[in-house]
Amino acid sequence: MNGNSWSGAIQNVALSSGKSYTVRAWFYVESGDPRLTVRDTDAPVDISYIEFSQSKWCFDELTWQASNQNHRIYLQASGSPAEFYVDSLQLFENKATNPGFEADSDNDGLADDWIKYDDEHRLTFSLSDGVKHSGSYSQKIEAVASENSNYARIEQPVTTIAGRFYEIAVWVYISSLERGYITVGVYDHQGYWADNVAFNQPTSDWIRVSFVVQATGNKLRPAIVFSPSAVGTVYIDDVTVRPIYDVPLICKTEPIDFVISGSLTVNAGGRPIVLGRGQYDRDVTYIALRDSNGRTWYIYPDGSGGLVVTQTKP
Repeated sequence: MNGNSWSGAIQNVALSSGKSYTVRAWFYVESGDPRLTVRDTDAPVDISYIEFSQSKWCFDELTWQASNQNHRIYLQASGSPAEFYVDSLQLFENKATNPGFEADSDNDGLADDWIKYDDEHRLTFSLSDGVKHSGSYSQKIEAVASENSNYARIEQPVTTIAGRFYEIAVWVYISSLERGYITVGVYDHQGYWADNVAFNQPTSDWIRVSFVVQATGNKLRPAIVFSPSAVGTVYIDDVTVRPIYDVPLICKTEPIDFVISGSLTVNAGGRPIVLGRGQYDRDVTYIALRDSNGRTWYIYPDGSGGLVVTQTKP
């Protein structure tokens, strides 16, 4: 493609006004800085875009909330000639609202449709136009702590169907974390963790944290939680919640050392396979498999060169 800002491949898409969407793709760049852009053709203005520059296959995605029905998706060169490959482009409805943290109608710093639980006012909120994964803004959260601080968090309740599996993905950049830990996860309808990953140090860049969980009720709540001692700054962007009917593809861009606890779940033919890691090195790392009768079996090392197979979770 040449360097004309509007050169490239275009696809018109008809969307539902007010609903959220996610578009994702795999890119391989030979040269230049190609981008994936979503454009409002009625305005006309760019709603959001992401740029690619790595000479390896790389996965990325962006989210937005449609203001009307008419949109275009562009695969384009950005200011200079570009040669690149693209594969597995997907567009689907996103059950999260304001998933890109673009709107803050009351100007309180916290994006619309997100709820804060911060009785001690530990958290400071703002929309950042300088550090963002896509679009115009990300959600910036700065946390402080005192000796007797409690947990603080933000979350968004998303309507779900009990029994159905959902993919939840959150793009996170922890620019600083002096102490404590920050947990990215999903609560179920009763307020218990459906799954989560905790971080005890900054990340080197934006990373995608994703889960596959089965809804046990009519709500799932993606959440960012700050431990009582957490002091640091985190940016959140491009949250996706969608029902899934196949095996999801999960792309990790950070070493496992950044994850101090949590699990990675893959929905294989309707039966989840779980790889679990404890908070401490002494904790057991296990594999959980579900058989045809719905029973879950846990497999883990016994410490003497053998394996334990049991229905009791370690």
